[in-house]
Amino acid sequence: MSYNGSSDYTSLPGSSSLNLGGNVTIEAWIKSSSNATEESIFGGYNASSPYAGYGFEIYSGALRFWSSAVGSWSTSTSSTYANGSWHHVVVVDNGSTATFYKDGSPDGSSSSQNPGAYTGSKAMAARSDAAQKYSGTLEEVRISSTARSSDWISTEYNNQSSPSTFYSVGSATTSGGGSSPSITNLSPSSGAVGTSVTITGSNFGSSQGSSTVTFNGTAATPTSWSATSIVATVPSGATTGNVVVTVGGIAGNGVSFTVEPDITSLSSTTGGVEQIVYVAGYNFGVNQGRMAVEPFQSTRPHGARL
Repeated sequence: MSYNGSSDYTSLPGSSSLNLGGNVTIEAWIKSSSNATEESIFGGYNASSPYAGYGFEIYSGALRFWSSAVGSWSTSTSSTYANGSWHHVVVVDNGSTATFYKDGSPDGSSSSQNPGAYTGSKAMAARSDAAQKYSGTLEEVRISSTARSSDWISTEYNNQSSPSTFYSVGSATTSGGGSSPSITNLSPSSGAVGTSVTITGSNFGSSQGSSTVTFNGTAATPTSWSATSIVATVPSGATTGNVVVTVGGIAGNGVSFTVEPDITSLSSTTGGVEQIVYVAGYNFGVNQGRMAVEPFQSTRPHGARL
């Protein structure tokens, strides 16, 4: 918000939340080229007896903080605030010292005390009595009932002054710190229950731990495990679908595996023509469809007599 230094200011009447009587931090972004001797950033105090409240201002180019408990001003070291550039300015009063910060770095300190609570009107860009008006731009004015640390102030300045470089976003990682598991090949890509399958890829982890391999949702029991290769047998009950490796709770990509029919037993291994034989096994399907059972082929020579 811009202020002209003569008639503009923001009045804060009845602001009971600002009646602070303990530790305090005041901060703001300022941009001013005024050569006025005294310009208030925030004012909420009675500057004559009985003293009360607190204030923050630019005085002859430097920063000053008023604490009613002392009845005098604490002043910063620098005098290069009113130079037409943006500056992040902060004062922290911890009950014994008022410490000033400019653009995230300390800028002097003076003895101070916690201010006495002031219940009168308050103002931004002026004192509470509307004197010593500020000329320039004020943004992000904040008042906290705590003594912020130097690390907190430095971090806030870096965040606000350059948000785009304050942090970076990397690729998603698992709880183990690596990327998601990825399957690149299955060998073979089809087989019956019990078939040994080599799963090749990356980011599987050096050992299995709590990681899993599933064939279309049915858990398999790996026989070997490394960061780039897993050997597992097709589990009983598996059906055609994706093989998936899960590491650290993160599931990787799915690669299709075809589970072939597998005969486990016959009700009879000998018999005559048209004898009924029951065939047991896996993955025959719920109905016949296009599936066929190949008949027994005799191995005796054609034309041979029995």
